[in-house]
Amino acid sequence: MPTRVLDSYYSANWAWWNNAKANEIQKAMQMMLTEQRSRWKQLLALQTENFLRLETCKIPGLASLAARH
Repeated sequence: MPTRVLDSYYSANWAWWNNAKANEIQKAMQMMLTEQRSRWKQLLALQTENFLRLETCKIPGLASLAARH
């Protein structure tokens, strides 16, 4: 999030706000986004793995279920 947006929001509402706080919040936001991206990648990998397991499954009906997704 741009510093000017953080500054305009926080400086109007809290007296303790300064540029160091903007940098701190930007770093925290970036860490959260990086962590979330990693979680989405792990989820996609698990979904792909599960799909491939269903695709090769020998139980009747499950292979057709996998084909729908």
